[in-house]
Amino acid sequence: MNNMLEFKKQRYVLIKNFFDPKNLSKETNKIILQAKEKKWKFVKIYYNAYISKFLNIFAISYPLNNFFESNFDKELLNINYKNKVKEITSWKEIRTTGIEIQHNIKYNYQSTWHRDWSYCPSECLNIIIYLKDEIGLRIVPYDKNNELDKFISIEKKGYMNIPSSFYNIIDAKAGDILIMDSGLLHQGFAKGNRTHIFIRTEEKKEKVVPINNFENDYSVEEYLKSNLDISKLNTLSKKDSYNFEINYYSFNNKIKSLLLTFLYYFPILKFFKYLKDFKKKKIHFHYTFFQ
Repeated sequence: MNNMLEFKKQRYVLIKNFFDPKNLSKETNKIILQAKEKKWKFVKIYYNAYISKFLNIFAISYPLNNFFESNFDKELLNINYKNKVKEITSWKEIRTTGIEIQHNIKYNYQSTWHRDWSYCPSECLNIIIYLKDEIGLRIVPYDKNNELDKFISIEKKGYMNIPSSFYNIIDAKAGDILIMDSGLLHQGFAKGNRTHIFIRTEEKKEKVVPINNFENDYSVEEYLKSNLDISKLNTLSKKDSYNFEINYYSFNNKIKSLLLTFLYYFPILKFFKYLKDFKKKKIHFHYTFFQ
């Protein structure tokens, strides 16, 4: 089945070996390192346990900003995913409305079942550009969406206990790219470390004149652009669902992180499993309460 037919049927498609990840991975890692060392404010944190030198970063927002010294935008332009999106959707042009580097090295990750758009098919796409091998993301394909009502939990206001027969598990390799309808029900799920670029895009009706510049050629929204100063970004970021005003380096939050560290090792059985792993095949967070 070709990419267009597969997308029309399932509303997602994983395109294998789409690009060579070497250069883009190198520039992405520069941003990750600078975000930690220079304490970039706009990071999303996942259950921050006490680590003296860096945080449990889940995602780095606004990675195009001039705060970072990197050729990240040039390498994104080089992989030319826009033509593939236009090919499978028949869109005229695309508009970039979201971009972040999703990354973790110290813990497993599992989100709730959710949609990024209120209906499906939608006019919005999630694009995941894989820089490492990664298995786990769960997606309910479009033809199963009408059967999901029986799994809604009224008390918890979400989907619970969805049988494995209803969803597909994405097994991606570095260099693959996933294009999916934002309205599909899905669950982030990663056992082990991961690094990928998450991009949200919508159709743009007007023709774009390419000038070999990512922000122009991919119609990047103003709040994502490289030249946006931090004061404006502080204002615009308040529209995000995540609260970037939390200071994880404050005394109170360091105390809180110590409590979370304790919870990571509860129940005690997992702590003993960690102690018995003499060769430390897994880092300590893989034995924790949240995993």
